[in-house]
Amino acid sequence: MRGPAVVLLAMVVIGAAACARRQATPSTTLETIRAGLPAEVGGGWSASPGDDGLYDTESIYGYIDGHAEVYLAYGMTGCLSRRWVAPDGRGELVLDVFRLGSPEDAWGAFRHDADGEPVEVGDEGRVRPGWLSARKGPFLLSLWADSGAAESEMLVAVAGNALAGITEAGATPRLVTALPAPGRDEASVRFVRGSVLLSAELPLAGDDLLGLGRDAAAALAHYHRPSGDAVLVLVDYPKPDRAAAARDAVLARLPPQAQEGGPAVAEDGTLWAVRSDGSRLVLVAAATAPAVAAELMAETAPPAGGSR
Repeated sequence: MRGPAVVLLAMVVIGAAACARRQATPSTTLETIRAGLPAEVGGGWSASPGDDGLYDTESIYGYIDGHAEVYLAYGMTGCLSRRWVAPDGRGELVLDVFRLGSPEDAWGAFRHDADGEPVEVGDEGRVRPGWLSARKGPFLLSLWADSGAAESEMLVAVAGNALAGITEAGATPRLVTALPAPGRDEASVRFVRGSVLLSAELPLAGDDLLGLGRDAAAALAHYHRPSGDAVLVLVDYPKPDRAAAARDAVLARLPPQAQEGGPAVAEDGTLWAVRSDGSRLVLVAAATAPAVAAELMAETAPPAGGSR
């Protein structure tokens, strides 16, 4: 009897452990967020929940044509939209909640527009007149009111309600933490997935020079030091040969001294330097002096264990 009893006990333990894992990693959906949204906010702003918009990776173009690429680059799988109308009918409050590929993607998308004052909502939020942006877990929230009809306090309350049911934890991309701290302009820190987003921050001849994508992300920041100014870009690739190919693509556009490891003068007169460390690319761009380029190259350590 001991044998079956031991087997039964093991099955109970395994089942309990699996249940605990499921409870520890719940998944929030746009539908569950939608179910928790009130039909009325702010003392009279009303919505028709039946008019809510739910968009996928195809239909999102018809909703936000011209900006869909930003969310899709961060792995968007869906978007929920709701509108509340002011009591006098002269203003609208529009909520958009995007489910992105990961909490790191939500961090990156949130930083894509970093204007506004910090506000305590979700994992991180910012507010400016008539607009609020926040992130929580893998979700990005955007809330705006036309005609300046809604106060910031109302925006914070509505956003907090929308994010309240999200159980996933937020996360800062590990690649961002590899950017050296001294002289870093915190407002300039970005985490990007696609070449279009990188080109918006650092023009690279308008093409896919570094080969970014869902499997290759970049972190960048502007630096202001006594030795000069520069932009540092780090890219993690799945394999070293991708990093080497991106390095060679950059070197092909720089004068010969860059081949020797030193900074080279680009067409715009600034200094550039590049190298690959295994599967990581290190690029110093738009440096105003050789010293700052050398410092940033020296302070950027190779990735530990291929972390991405």
